[in-house]
Amino acid sequence: MKIVLERCGGFTGPAGRDRIELDLSQVSVEQFNSLSQEIDAIPGSAWNGKFLSPHPKPWDFRHVLRVGEGAAARSVEFHLDQGPPVLTRLAAKIVEAGAGAAS
Repeated sequence: MKIVLERCGGFTGPAGRDRIELDLSQVSVEQFNSLSQEIDAIPGSAWNGKFLSPHPKPWDFRHVLRVGEGAAARSVEFHLDQGPPVLTRLAAKIVEAGAGAAS
């Protein structure tokens, strides 16, 4: 299963787009279990939804999370600390896993 997290915004706006792509078959067992648990904890009603701050600040990044591929892919768009708390936790874990994969 593939996970893609795109972050956009902040002071650089769309020019500062950041994309982290993870293939769960390529991460450690510990990361796989942790990421899978968080994905499973996302409420079904959150998928294909948007949880955006009504008055975002310049430092509020917009996140787009995509899980899966093809017709089975699901996505959700959010600012951190908006919507289900699991989205913020999962975003942090994806960033951490992506940083580890880059080194």
